[in-house]
Amino acid sequence: DLKEKTVHIQRQLAADIKLEENGAGIEEYSIVERDPKTEKSNRTVSIPDFLCEELEEYMAMLYGFKKDDRLFQITKSYLHHEMIRGTQISGVKRIRIHDIRHSHVSLLIGMGFSAVDIAGRMGHESIDITLHYAHMFPSAQKDMANKLNEERVW
Repeated sequence: DLKEKTVHIQRQLAADIKLEENGAGIEEYSIVERDPKTEKSNRTVSIPDFLCEELEEYMAMLYGFKKDDRLFQITKSYLHHEMIRGTQISGVKRIRIHDIRHSHVSLLIGMGFSAVDIAGRMGHESIDITLHYAHMFPSAQKDMANKLNEERVW
């Protein structure tokens, strides 16, 4: 919903793999659409102006695009291949696709957002998942000591 500057996360794509009886290979492989893993995975995420503008430009290039169509018609495998190709060209370290989520969390922590707010944005079922990044949250120890100094009563 670019008018409201939000993205609604309601479905996920997943690989549906059926192995051969002897386990030696894959008999069938397909991409299926399903409900997200957890209730909190269903969410609405606010997006910045620049991303709205880029999405509008991208959607304008899509022929016959309808509101409920999948926005990106690529697979995880294709994206993985393109990330490898891009990292080889640029010389930067290759990361997994899922690591982009970790990078986003790290950026939000560095920007000073709370673990509760980040958990909601990421669809974490529990704040404990977000707190795995606790080592990245800035330490408030000096601020605490300074506030206690200010409040000291003689």
